[in-house]
Amino acid sequence: MAQVEIPLGKEEQLIQLYSFPNIPGSKETLSETILHWFKQTLERDGFASKDNPATAEINVNGDDYTLVITGPDAIEGYKERLPKFHEDGLKALKVIEALKHETRTWPKGLTIPTEDKVWDPQNTGQWRFFMSLGMAMLNQKALNFFHYPPIRLLDPMRDYLNDPVPVRLIELMAANGLTEKEDAWLYSTVMDGAPIAAPDNQGTQYIGEYPNQTAVHLIPINAFHDYQRSQVELLLNTSQLNEAYTVPIVVYGSPACDAFSELYLAPDDRLKPLQTRTVEIIKGKKTAVIGSSHPYRFYAQAQISDNTEVGLGHILPGKCEGATKSMVDDLIVVRWQLTMAQDPTKDPETALKECKDYWQQRDADRDHKLCTLVQHQGSLYYSSPTSLDFTFNKDMDEASAFCSAENNDPCACK
Repeated sequence: MAQVEIPLGKEEQLIQLYSFPNIPGSKETLSETILHWFKQTLERDGFASKDNPATAEINVNGDDYTLVITGPDAIEGYKERLPKFHEDGLKALKVIEALKHETRTWPKGLTIPTEDKVWDPQNTGQWRFFMSLGMAMLNQKALNFFHYPPIRLLDPMRDYLNDPVPVRLIELMAANGLTEKEDAWLYSTVMDGAPIAAPDNQGTQYIGEYPNQTAVHLIPINAFHDYQRSQVELLLNTSQLNEAYTVPIVVYGSPACDAFSELYLAPDDRLKPLQTRTVEIIKGKKTAVIGSSHPYRFYAQAQISDNTEVGLGHILPGKCEGATKSMVDDLIVVRWQLTMAQDPTKDPETALKECKDYWQQRDADRDHKLCTLVQHQGSLYYSSPTSLDFTFNKDMDEASAFCSAENNDPCACK
């Protein structure tokens, strides 16, 4: 057993780094807030089991805070990573402070008019600094590059992985053979390119009629390139199977693909969904990368119309075929992620072809899994628009029974 003491810094800095209080009006102390998030990290790094337990506490001396961790020798790794994580956050906070004083003229035609400013241009009052707290930081087997975190992950959920997107991806991992939730957490570490919590619709809004729409991205992901480089290098583990490789990266959504391309690809190259690259991010090591549509796109395709939003609890008429295609694409991406993590020496493009063949060819078992996922995840339901607590109106068993009765046709009830 090891005991590790990690100086966290001054109270004023930690208040900012941990978005304290997470929920306005909360009586939780700063120490309790830090421990809330770090205990999630311990659990998702695999340090919460009976065979591999670790505990954490906070010591306060004046306004100096110290994290004390007791557990297996492997917890020593936090001594290097956690302070660097905080250092990156402090630099990002300086960027945010500058953004609050910058102006920008936004295109006309957005549903909600924007003011000529970069920070919270639609005056939601809900933009807040929020790093990717509470996820595996030492033992992750993959890295997921996203745009920004939805505000509900901070307030009220207080859990980066208690959200329809990571829940959906974990279920897609299970369909690809990774059945233990504890294993899935090691593939769920997120690096959001912009550490700004905001409402869902602040990522991308559209002007014009489909399909000739213009995308407008309100969250300024390109302002954080230095932060992105530093966080990716920090969280990009060397593969445990071959030291010449790192764990794979999945880049989700158009803004994240653009940012990643600007960071790591040639000037005339842009990563797109279902495209792979091999890059050198850590000197002397190869990293396999794949682009993907945003996982939330499935929910939008299944449930959004002119008069509805995500969370109504069922698939809309005429939406099932498009949602099913998105499901297949996302299953391919997740299978690729698992494949490259388990054999980093594999050619990424060959692996992608094999994953496409697996999910695009007819097979009774795969057809049933696909149908079940479409019916289950297509029933996403928000019980309260204000809290965004979510559930699924069809659990996996109910969805499976539907598919068995309908010859594995996810769109049988059109």
